[in-house]
Amino acid sequence: MGQFISMSPNELSEGRAVDLFDTLLEDLAPPVHATDSGLIEPPSWVVRRSLTSFSSKFVLLPDNFPIVLDEKTGFICEPVFLFIFEEYFSPAKINFFNTCWAYADDLKEWMRFLEEFHIPWHRALKHHLDTFCSTMRATPAPSTGEPYSTNTINRRRIAIILFYEWARVEFGSFGGGVRRDCLMHKECHPKRKLEKLSTEKSHVSVIFPHQARPLVKALGKRPSELAALYSSVPAFERKAPIVHLESSRDRLAVEIALKTGLRLFEVTGLTLSNFNPFKKQTILQTELYQVGNILRKGGRKRSVDFPGALITEILTYIDGERSCICRWTGSKTDRLILNPMRSGFARGKPVSRRTIERRFSSACMESGLTKIIQRVRIEESGGVSTPDDVKVPLFVFHDLRHTYTVWTYFARRKSDKAPWVYLQKQLDHAHLSTTTNIYLDSLPQFEQIASDKYMATLHGKT
Repeated sequence: MGQFISMSPNELSEGRAVDLFDTLLEDLAPPVHATDSGLIEPPSWVVRRSLTSFSSKFVLLPDNFPIVLDEKTGFICEPVFLFIFEEYFSPAKINFFNTCWAYADDLKEWMRFLEEFHIPWHRALKHHLDTFCSTMRATPAPSTGEPYSTNTINRRRIAIILFYEWARVEFGSFGGGVRRDCLMHKECHPKRKLEKLSTEKSHVSVIFPHQARPLVKALGKRPSELAALYSSVPAFERKAPIVHLESSRDRLAVEIALKTGLRLFEVTGLTLSNFNPFKKQTILQTELYQVGNILRKGGRKRSVDFPGALITEILTYIDGERSCICRWTGSKTDRLILNPMRSGFARGKPVSRRTIERRFSSACMESGLTKIIQRVRIEESGGVSTPDDVKVPLFVFHDLRHTYTVWTYFARRKSDKAPWVYLQKQLDHAHLSTTTNIYLDSLPQFEQIASDKYMATLHGKT
């Protein structure tokens, strides 16, 4: 990389600058490969997780670091890899893991778009970026069959702009060797965001109590319901652990999100250290307790209120199921929620977000919480198939956060003159307006069914 930065563009003629600029970036050009018919095909960009679970002091990447690569050749998209690693992983380590994944996915789609029109990434123009955004406006998302939201389009746009700002510093634009409207040009600033369509409304999905009951039941039992089971397992089972024992892993993760408003990565990021201070305390079931040093969005550590009943369940999990898992596997991780023995090679390891999302979706399907959508499939040839009716889960894990917010608002408003201020802190929003803008318009549809019974739900009586 040093060769790109050390060369002075002032010593070059404009024509030679253009040639040299392309030459220097040849090593970062996308791969091509021939089909059986001899035709050249562009890369098929996908995001894959790095696998660095082997023990080595030379490992630079963490487990599950996102890598954009060509699915057919395994060729890594180096510009995207270097951008994410240098800008978001190296300075902040694990704190910006969500940003790494989001930008990897956004830039994967951008590279796919450029390859479709045979545009070298370093020659992309502002017009191409506008077309990319307009295309998303006009087409449904392949995964859902629904229109892309303006927020999604703007997020991808920002990721692309940040990528080119990094590339300009890393590679330079060689003065007049790049068109002024090229995204690599230092004077190209496509900052304007898209405005929301008049027909586009923010939608908040909230799980009603009558829906929550079968949902959490499908996720398994609470730690307190399995305490006797795990306490009866003798210590010698370490050599021949019982793999068929029930687990409270999925139920516990969902109840934490439902009763605290934590995001999924915050739930899976909880540690024993967060709860050690409560081991010698007398916990009152109906009180709220501040759990400190929880890693929030952006790498910030904050305190979050947990109901006493939930803390009791967590301590029961630590002393019961989790203790047995660590004894059987030798796991020494500080992460709170671990995979049970039935998880095969992943047993004893911290549970992944993908696992929790998959189990939550399965529980929705098992409990009848589904909806029918029309999903459009993109064919290998680039054509679009006829929409198919597909049954999908009615809720996603993040809806637990929405559920917590709406129901807590109704539960607190009788005794709290400023429930939104409390929720802003609990949800870790930087501005109060963020909280109210997301949820205020959704309150009327839940007003008629709100009741004091939800406090019982928060306190573990679902």
